[in-house]
Amino acid sequence: MNNETFILGAISLAAVHALIPNHWIPLILISKRDKWTKFETFYNSGFVGLAHVLSSIIIGILIGWFGINLFEFSETIFKWIAATILLYLGYKSLKSGGHSHHHGHDHHHGHEEKEKKTNLLGLALAMFLSPCIELESYYIYAAKLGWLGIFQVSIIYLLITVPLIVILVFLGLKIQEKLTKKLHWLEHHEGKINGFIFVLVALSLFFLD
Repeated sequence: MNNETFILGAISLAAVHALIPNHWIPLILISKRDKWTKFETFYNSGFVGLAHVLSSIIIGILIGWFGINLFEFSETIFKWIAATILLYLGYKSLKSGGHSHHHGHDHHHGHEEKEKKTNLLGLALAMFLSPCIELESYYIYAAKLGWLGIFQVSIIYLLITVPLIVILVFLGLKIQEKLTKKLHWLEHHEGKINGFIFVLVALSLFFLD
């Protein structure tokens, strides 16, 4: 594999990886439920995307150096922890039913802000603990080119995957906003729908490779 083909493969893999729904749908759900501002959505989506990509890069570098078999067991354990966190977030959405309106009390505002941070960190941790084995496997090819190949793949993953996740979150929010305006029942049952989707995402981590 020449260097051009190698780089093109890394770019394609990073782009396809970002399109996987469980990388950006949970961000859309939490953004709506916790009423993130546009800046918060931009910043938090980048933060969670970065957490996910960094774990893939860290493990990928180790795989490229030591071999893939060493990390198969730990990847399975991480995946189950990540799915459990997403199940908990889904349970919270189902329990709240989407109605988290508090009226003008500092105590309630402080509680809301604390819960928003907890939800964000929980999602970031779930994403960090669910590194993508497809991305990591490519480090085996990268290792053949030495540290330069490993560096190239890592930079490509960062520059492609994280911005794409942020873009997909904003697109998803726009689509959801238009649907909510047209379908009034969606607004009234948003919390339960979000919780159900969280559970589906978690189950996909449990049962799908």
